[in-house]
Amino acid sequence: MGEFSKFYKSLLIVLIAFLLVCTPILFFNTVVDPYGIFFKAFKNIPMEPNKRYMKMKFLKENPDKFDSFIFGSSRANSITPENIPNNRYFNMTYSGGMPSQHYEDIQELLQNGVKIKNLLIGIDYSSLLENPDIAESDLLRKKYPVSLIEKILFYKAYLLNIPDLEFVKLALMKSTIDRSTLLENGIITNKKHDSIIEALPLQHLSNVNLFIPHSFYTPNPEIGKNIKQIEKIVQIAKTNHINLIFYTNPTQSTTYLNLDLDDYLEALKLLSKVTDYYDFSGLNSVAINNLNFYESSHFREKVGNLIIAKIFNIPYKVIPNDFGQLVRKENVNDIIKLHKQWYEEFLDATSIEHSYQLPIDLKKLQKLPGSPIYSLQSVNELNTNSIKQPMLITTPWVKIKGSVSPSANLGEKSAIYIQIGNKLFKTNCREPGIGEKPITKTTKVDWQIMIPACFIKDGLQVVKLVVLSEDKTKFSITGPIFKIDHLQRYKPIKIAELKTDSTHTKFSIDIINEIKSNEFIEVSDEKSLTIKGWAIDESKQKPIGGVIVSLDGKAYLSQFIYERTDLADHFDNPDFKYAGWGISIPISNLTLGEHELYFRFLNSSRTGYFSEMQKIKFKKIKLQVFDFFKGLNKSLLKTEYSIDIINENLIRETKEPISISENKVKISGWAIDQPAQKSASDVIVVIDGKDYKSTFGTERPDVADFYNNSAYNNSGWRIEIPTALIGKGEHKLKLKILAFDKLSYYETEKEIVILVQ
Repeated sequence: MGEFSKFYKSLLIVLIAFLLVCTPILFFNTVVDPYGIFFKAFKNIPMEPNKRYMKMKFLKENPDKFDSFIFGSSRANSITPENIPNNRYFNMTYSGGMPSQHYEDIQELLQNGVKIKNLLIGIDYSSLLENPDIAESDLLRKKYPVSLIEKILFYKAYLLNIPDLEFVKLALMKSTIDRSTLLENGIITNKKHDSIIEALPLQHLSNVNLFIPHSFYTPNPEIGKNIKQIEKIVQIAKTNHINLIFYTNPTQSTTYLNLDLDDYLEALKLLSKVTDYYDFSGLNSVAINNLNFYESSHFREKVGNLIIAKIFNIPYKVIPNDFGQLVRKENVNDIIKLHKQWYEEFLDATSIEHSYQLPIDLKKLQKLPGSPIYSLQSVNELNTNSIKQPMLITTPWVKIKGSVSPSANLGEKSAIYIQIGNKLFKTNCREPGIGEKPITKTTKVDWQIMIPACFIKDGLQVVKLVVLSEDKTKFSITGPIFKIDHLQRYKPIKIAELKTDSTHTKFSIDIINEIKSNEFIEVSDEKSLTIKGWAIDESKQKPIGGVIVSLDGKAYLSQFIYERTDLADHFDNPDFKYAGWGISIPISNLTLGEHELYFRFLNSSRTGYFSEMQKIKFKKIKLQVFDFFKGLNKSLLKTEYSIDIINENLIRETKEPISISENKVKISGWAIDQPAQKSASDVIVVIDGKDYKSTFGTERPDVADFYNNSAYNNSGWRIEIPTALIGKGEHKLKLKILAFDKLSYYETEKEIVILVQ
């Protein structure tokens, strides 16, 4: 009896302990309800609720209220449904929304009697390049449960979720976010935030969150995986006669520079094969203006209104000329070229040292009466009839286009300049050769110019147009053609005026193009160098003021900041959280041969640089892709060979795909010309159809012994291929083996799959 009593006492203790532990958790998860699942408490707490669940529940209860829907990640929150004409739109935006989830939600709406006339779907680097498999486990975006089992698992996940202390503290704070319209049109307005940005633009431009790249959770190794989900959306829209429009979200410049650009552009190309879409991404005039973004991930509502105006052809909206290209499979290559052009223009214009026309003292020249006849076409891609003066400039450059008819007495090769303050900047003719035409009173010369903003003083500036005579003795000048009001985050860096700081820094150059900096020795066809590291101002106990990276003497200032909580913890200094730095430098025009990177670290006040410096030398090499077998016959016979090792993986003991996390693919093996009873002449490694030459002829006495043929003694081969040449994702690998007489080659049938991380 005593044992029985002890059992119940023990059971009671366990039950009480369970209730003591679980009751607060159950209370928090149901009554506080941070995800808005049980009591719709989402209006009163600062947490983001599960908008996906809440919106689907609302629409199932009100199936006839809307006939059109906007889908996308949280960036789609800036697309205001009421601003789209002619239909009743509801915005289904929620954090981290992916194409696979949009497809599920569209299916669910149709199955529940919601008649859909129009779908507007926003996609971007996240929805194209992220791994979609990780999203469903996140409580922030679990889908609406339908079956009994789904409901049990759904509510269990929220009821028994154990929050951490910081999450609880945040959930109990008073909310400053107005979500009152969440179930009216689907969006949360940011009017208070917008008004602060408009009132204090310089303060906003100094916000560190604009310089921390937004990164995705888990990159998807298969670029086309999300494209297949988009294809399913296209099919369901066709089946149900739904008008479907896709668009790409604008990407803020810091985040865009930090993307794997090759992967992103490849995704855009694949997307064009599935559907037409409007492309608002790339370093266009909207993306490079930080006043258009809340931080490095989300664009403002005024940008969303430009997207709507472009797609739905709303004429009264002023849209920059370079914002929003309709992409089809026929023109996608032109759009990709445009992305690359903007990329190089941006990086070039944000370099520190620029070569520009030396100042010309107009006071010493003869001023001719009258003004050149001119027309101004655009400033920063805005048509001049749309410009409100003075024009606020916060971009890295001022881009101006126009035409002029100079006076004939200035000579056939007179030069056209833009004057801002006391500086003159020489323009370029828009079309090659046009400047060589004889200039008469009626000649019309088209010109354009891109002036780095670091040459322009802050504040109100008058812009004039100057035509200088061929002999540089006379000029004519216009009155003000427009005015600008220039704001920049920092004073421009002038290297010549910096002093050596006698204090010290601690720094690290971590990686260059995903390769450890101490292993970085060469590049081939990369578009840019992306360099990441960290550095601290030791005496001030602050992050440094930036890194000046010189490539063959041309200097660039680090462009973005990385959160480094590991440094804050290691040095026990919370200020070091933002001590990570990064930079991208264009190298597409770099000549073959040796080059040098030179790093200087600015102190936190940006008045000098530390004596600690770093140099890294590297070579630019020609892409190692060959066509050895042109004109040779492929042998119908078989030969013997082996791929022994790939990055220390023994092939015969390893399952495919073979994962590669290093910066090079290292392969070795052997090959013989068995029909000739000789060693082969060479081995070419073929990856996705591209040929890479191995180093052939290493000693393999084991092969000679096995076949009892001394001719096979030097049949070994090896190769190291930078993963930057191959790219991330899955790739198929096989061999081409050159015969002993070099008149034919063997091609292996078996392909090995490697996965580059």
